[in-house]
Amino acid sequence: MASNSELDIPHALIARYTQIGTATKDDALFCSRVGVTPDDYAEALSAPDDQDDAPITLYVHLPFCAVRCLSCDNNTSITHDPAEIDRYLDALKREVVQMTDTQRKGRRLQQLHLGGGSPNYLSDHQLVRLMTLLDRHFDIDADTETSLDANPRNTSPNQLALLHGLGFRRITFGLRDLDPAVQLAIGRVSSVDMIRDVFDSARDVGFQTVSTDVMYGLPRQSAASIERTVENLLALLPDRISCYAFTRRAAQRTHQRAIDPCDMPSLADKLALFNGIVEGLTSSYTWIGLDSFAREGDQLCQAQAEQRLRKNWIGYTQQAQSDLYGFGTNAISDLHGFCVQNHLQISPWEEAVRDGNFPIRGGVRLSRRDRQRREAMNQLMCNMKLRDYAALFDHDEQTPSAWSDYARDGLLSITAEGMSITPQGRYMLHQLWSGPTTSLST
Repeated sequence: MASNSELDIPHALIARYTQIGTATKDDALFCSRVGVTPDDYAEALSAPDDQDDAPITLYVHLPFCAVRCLSCDNNTSITHDPAEIDRYLDALKREVVQMTDTQRKGRRLQQLHLGGGSPNYLSDHQLVRLMTLLDRHFDIDADTETSLDANPRNTSPNQLALLHGLGFRRITFGLRDLDPAVQLAIGRVSSVDMIRDVFDSARDVGFQTVSTDVMYGLPRQSAASIERTVENLLALLPDRISCYAFTRRAAQRTHQRAIDPCDMPSLADKLALFNGIVEGLTSSYTWIGLDSFAREGDQLCQAQAEQRLRKNWIGYTQQAQSDLYGFGTNAISDLHGFCVQNHLQISPWEEAVRDGNFPIRGGVRLSRRDRQRREAMNQLMCNMKLRDYAALFDHDEQTPSAWSDYARDGLLSITAEGMSITPQGRYMLHQLWSGPTTSLST
């Protein structure tokens, strides 16, 4: 396994670019640039829309889990009371009705994704109730890309059969790591044999894509442990693998205080761990964008080869750009020139919905220049090259450009023909470009 020294990356660059996890979608955009009120948003949504017949993307956030593992960086609600989830679904119904009252009911869904939390923590009855609600207000057809996140420890063959019967065709099982010592350190223990059974069951009932994730920077991870995890992943052969960085943020996530800081890898170690994942997986997978991997023949591989890979708030996709409607706590909506986020906690979200208001905590209204910059960033971080990069540079020549710094440090190549990410940059820039949030900054 290659180390950071074998990558020939100076330690000064590691210190500069390996600040993983210092900003997330919860704070980087929606706290620092809060400028949109629920009334602003309601007024914009009630205006005539020339794209009223265009397909849309739908994200539904289900924040519930039975336990919270120490690596969790989401806004999760731990409950063992089914009535609490039922109340959440009651409020979710009001939010969906509120939104579809301002928009044309029955819009066709291009993508539908359930995120969490653990969406499969819902009971069979609750899952049926949720999908009945969505089917009543949106057009879900055979071409809709339907997916959900799932905790493999909460999964059974019967539940997988139900989810497939409800129309889901893609499923992502959260793993984080497959080394027993690392799993014990984060309180998320899953045996390889159990994971294999879950993957096999999902394929047996007809899921077209079975995906998972791997996280680096976890306590007690080492080059040897990540190599074993990669070997097990190759044996399990998921269709797609997302790669996430972990940073202990005990001040913001109090449950992470249970992680011993002495068990945490250094910044340089994180880069070596990520390099080990890349080296191990690219023998059998195609490196997608900056931080994901897919088996040969996957739609994402074809989209990247044809320079049409995109990334939205759900993840990488080959689908065309579309408005995104987010429902539930923490959900993000990206439509009508606005990018807004709902309240993070259940109580303020429920209160806003109950009062007939859009339950947003803030967001930004995107200017034409914002949208151009975001599109350019999306193209660059997904397809590794960009022909017209003028939108990324400030028109004020006196303003320093981070892009020039990236080029100076060897992370980008900038010529008259275009901009491209160098091999060195691909190992490092993913730590800054964790998603569309960065591309909204001006």
